[in-house]
Amino acid sequence: MRLWERLLLRQKRGNRRVATVQASEEAEEREMAEEAKREFWRWTESNWRDPDLKWEEAQIITVGIDVGSVSSQAVVAADGHIYAYSNMRTGSDSP
Repeated sequence: MRLWERLLLRQKRGNRRVATVQASEEAEEREMAEEAKREFWRWTESNWRDPDLKWEEAQIITVGIDVGSVSSQAVVAADGHIYAYSNMRTGSDSP
């Protein structure tokens, strides 16, 4: 094989490697974008109430609320015991 043929072959191999690396990088970027979308709302909304606790009989009722740009949480305690809690999405683009 002549020198110019070997150089041409190397160049073709190099171009294939560059194309493969570019395709791999593009696939990775797409995957990261999809992951970012999934990750943004990956938690589910939830709420819970203790059916055995009678809040009406409590001496002290305490409420905690956290309102954020993406989600809001609230908890209700009766005499130091958790009576109920809730977690919900509250962002402007919430589904």
